Amino acid sequence: MDYSLYRPVFEAARELRAPLVALNLPRGWVRRIGRQGPAALEPGEAIWAPDIDTDTPDHLKVFTALLGGHPLAGERGRNMHAAQVSWDEAMAQTAVDWMAGVRSRKAVMVILAGSGHALYGQGINLRLSRKGHPSLTVIGSEVGSVRDGVMSSVGEFLYVSPDVPRS
Repeated sequence: MDYSLYRPVFEAARELRAPLVALNLPRGWVRRIGRQGPAALEPGEAIWAPDIDTDTPDHLKVFTALLGGHPLAGERGRNMHAAQVSWDEAMAQTAVDWMAGVRSRKAVMVILAGSGHALYGQGINLRLSRKGHPSLTVIGSEVGSVRDGVMSSVGEFLYVSPDVPRS
């Protein structure tokens, strides 16, 4: 994603001295799962994405749609789906673990992630809810890219940004 879209958030966090927490799995781990399946992770790596549950039909539908509707055929397709699930699961678990150390009951964590990690409540948000942590999904879009008839179930809110100058 274009960093200029996120820059104001990072600058505001720096100015307010708000903590920033990296939630991602290392890219190489996700790539390895996508090529070889979850068993490709070493035991010390696998603890970061322990619940690679690929048996969620709605998540599979969303993931397949993000791939242009092509069916996930064979082991390669199953591995690609497992990689996405591991990515979402790890980000949710890291968020839960980090929030467990926050003293204020009023604390809120804002997770910035690509829409593929949150569409239709089937990504990070699904994993958070399974762990007993409610979430709210805001899907962002640029002016001119929103068409009539955007389905409300994409997220609880749709934020349409003004034109953002590209760097």
